[in-house]
Amino acid sequence: MCPFTQADFADACGLSVVHINRTIQELRRRGLIDWQSQTLELLQRAELELIGEFNEEYLH
Repeated sequence: MCPFTQADFADACGLSVVHINRTIQELRRRGLIDWQSQTLELLQRAELELIGEFNEEYLH
C-alpha cells in the first residue's frame, strides 16, 4: 500500500489530476485497485502488469 494523493500521482507521471482521477476510477471499476483515504491497494497486480505492458527484464 502507498500513502499518496491523486495529485502526487499526477505530478510523478506528468499528467493532470483529472486524467489520474479518471484512470483510477476505471481501475477501481475493473476491480484492479482499491483506493481508500490516500491508500492505494493493488488487488490484481498481475493484471495491472499485463495492462501496463510491464517487463521486469529491464530491471536486470
